[in-house]
Amino acid sequence: GLIHLLTGKYKDGLKLLDQAALCFKNMADRGNYALTLVNISQARLTLGESEPAIEAAREALEIAREIHHPLVETDALVQIGSAYFFNREIDEAVRHFQLALEIAEKSNMSRNIAHIHLALVNICYYCKDFEKCRNHATKALSISREIGEKTAMILSNAGLAAINACEGLYSTGLKKLHDAYQEIEKIGNDQMAIHLKALLGEILLNQGKTDRDKVEGKELLHTARSRAFEKGLIPEIKLIDEMLADQSAV
Repeated sequence: GLIHLLTGKYKDGLKLLDQAALCFKNMADRGNYALTLVNISQARLTLGESEPAIEAAREALEIAREIHHPLVETDALVQIGSAYFFNREIDEAVRHFQLALEIAEKSNMSRNIAHIHLALVNICYYCKDFEKCRNHATKALSISREIGEKTAMILSNAGLAAINACEGLYSTGLKKLHDAYQEIEKIGNDQMAIHLKALLGEILLNQGKTDRDKVEGKELLHTARSRAFEKGLIPEIKLIDEMLADQSAV
């Protein structure tokens, strides 16, 4: 099931995960059952099914707390936060990510801490709260450097570059964001490459100095949307549609 998720076959992966969850449940293997529920939640959300995603993650969270499994507890809270962000229930999203952050910090889960900060970067950028966005990106960058987490380093730098591009350092920020996009493409992380391409497009469209910038920005957004559609990444499609709609409303 996980292999299908990693290769973008979310519906096939979901079927196999449902089967695995039933097996673990029948075996009374609560730890693996809860972990599988987290993966089911992730798959559901990728398909745009936020309520079933929350339901699966809440069940995983309850079990994780009962068996004292901080990793699953953290992952379940992250999934709930992600689903609330998909619903644009920002306060609930932030609350669950903060709860996940507290547990990850207590358990010294450095990689999880970095990626939770990155999730908060995305939420704060969406809300245009650049001060908090910079704070989370700086923390994620520091931690990812300490542990050698390359993907998190690239995404942290991308977040900082996006903020700079929006706060007066347009050319410098745009170049660094483009560099981050190229790096993530080389790694082969399709979902994050789509996200950064959309971010580039959004900045060109809204912060661009020339008509050419704005045309290029719109083209990048449409290209990113097409790639997201091919991969079945509903949350990215929703975000890109909002970016395009915001510009249309101007």
